[in-house]
Amino acid sequence: MSRVLTEAPRAGAFLVWEVHPDFCRETVTVAAGQTLAAGEIVQKAAGDTVIAADGVLDEQGALVTPVAGIVVTAVDASDGARPGVLIARGPALVDGADLIFPPETNGQRAAVLASLATLGLRVL
Repeated sequence: MSRVLTEAPRAGAFLVWEVHPDFCRETVTVAAGQTLAAGEIVQKAAGDTVIAADGVLDEQGALVTPVAGIVVTAVDASDGARPGVLIARGPALVDGADLIFPPETNGQRAAVLASLATLGLRVL
């Protein structure tokens, strides 16, 4: 019997097009305790660190903490803060099927998409 292998998200696989990597990408510090996959949507945390987006909404249905971008390559900061690279601004096109959204319970996906759009990131 053959084995079934599951492939982890590849670095930048979600990225369809960006105007220029030097403009769209930003080096950030991933907060200690975080393990982020390529394509994961993140938000700013304490200081200038980023964490996985939590998708918490206010009474108007907007994100309490707007998204900061999308992780380009996986970062394991489980034992301490580590540098990482985000697609932090557009214009850029990304494939929504390859993104890792926060858990959805009450319409967070629409709010996350709206927050990505404010950064100039269009989800296809």
